[in-house]
Amino acid sequence: MEVVNNNQPALGQKGGIISSRNIFLGGILILVGVVWLLKNFDVISYRVYDVFFSWEMLLTVIGLYLLTLHRWVAGGIVTVVGAGFLVTNVFGVDIPFEKVIFPLVFVTAGLGVLFSRGSR
Repeated sequence: MEVVNNNQPALGQKGGIISSRNIFLGGILILVGVVWLLKNFDVISYRVYDVFFSWEMLLTVIGLYLLTLHRWVAGGIVTVVGAGFLVTNVFGVDIPFEKVIFPLVFVTAGLGVLFSRGSR
């Protein structure tokens, strides 16, 4: 008689060998290490290095991580805001901070209210 063990979770499931969170975090760590090495050996310019290690990129990566956790609203908002600031930084678009942050706070709060599950 053959014994079959079906109690092991499949790949990508909670408790499985590899989850999407682990793949994302591992990929980010590898990318950071590669960019850092390339900067240390003067393969990439300081400008590219500066973009990778900026608060705008950090905000974008946090948003993408939230998306891997299936937190669609928060992840989408944080990703879009981070990517927006990143694009303005990379292309040198000068947008005054106070003209952007307050409207974005209201838009974010409104989206949060619209998509919150609340008590039912």
